Amino acid sequence: MKNKILTNSVRRYKIGILVADGYQVLMVNYPFLRLREEGLRPLFIGSDRQSLVADRTRQNEILVDIDFDDARKRDWDLLLIPGGELTKSLVSLPGARNLIQEAYQYRTYIAAVGNGILLLAKAGILDGHRCSAPRVPGIETILAEAGGSRSEKPITVDGLIITAEDVPELPVFTITMIEALTGKKKT
Repeated sequence: MKNKILTNSVRRYKIGILVADGYQVLMVNYPFLRLREEGLRPLFIGSDRQSLVADRTRQNEILVDIDFDDARKRDWDLLLIPGGELTKSLVSLPGARNLIQEAYQYRTYIAAVGNGILLLAKAGILDGHRCSAPRVPGIETILAEAGGSRSEKPITVDGLIITAEDVPELPVFTITMIEALTGKKKT
């Protein structure tokens, strides 16, 4: 039998995954499915409720559960920003930036993979924080301009901000998110 981190009270955790056209299947589906395995029910947050967003190959689609404006009216425990192509779309959307800003002010965990940290920078919540970031030119400048700095660790938890460099970190990153929510270490 697989060790589960969570107890029967998992339904109380409210988790949102931000999505937009161009998402990378693995960056969205891996954490989504692992969270579901733990009994959690993450919701997909996007521009338009009940719209479909397509992955970067246009072969897979996700149905958006809730739009950014309605998401701002909820009390989230964790918001996840997958990296990949969708980050370009999310960064340009005021609704996405506002949701991240407000959630952070209300003490919500904000998790980002790869270039998902660009949305954290654009939302202005990195001041004084260290982040794991993809190893690409210019990322350290972007973090510095946002008041943050790059961590050399593949996964970093700095207060309410949880970051991972890229796809290879997804298994441990997802466990780290669950442990942050529950305060329990997986054995």
